[in-house]
Amino acid sequence: MNAFLDSNVVLYSFGADDAKKATALALLKGYPHISIQVLNECSHVLRRKSQWPPHRSPPNWRRS
Repeated sequence: MNAFLDSNVVLYSFGADDAKKATALALLKGYPHISIQVLNECSHVLRRKSQWPPHRSPPNWRRS
């Protein structure tokens, strides 16, 4: 059974809380459903609020 993950779960996989990170990574290994909206929210949080530089994003996510 595939689960649908919210952006918070995806973002926990990048976090500093080891328990949440381990749980999030375990859920991600199950090939869950993740919507485009969730990916956009994660991109926004990682790049804007966390000051994640654009060069850390995959090349196909960068604007020309």
